[in-house]
Amino acid sequence: MKAKVLEIVWSYLYSGREQEAWRSLADMWPALDVDRIRAAILNARARGIRAQVDGVSTAIPSGREIHAKIFDATTIVAATPGVTPKT
Repeated sequence: MKAKVLEIVWSYLYSGREQEAWRSLADMWPALDVDRIRAAILNARARGIRAQVDGVSTAIPSGREIHAKIFDATTIVAATPGVTPKT
């Protein structure tokens, strides 16, 4: 059960919903242990992926965006021997 609660809290934290994370932790974690586990989460978070990010990425100047190429494919249906196509 505790692992599920931690998954919920981490999901909230990494999706930018910090208030919901701490509210969920307070609602679902044993009250006497909330402060300790919150400190442990903050410590782990400080050493996690956010600690490895240099900062906010800058926007690409207009006209320099890279667009995905979309290919228009045509499917040719071959007749299958012994099967009559529906019309």
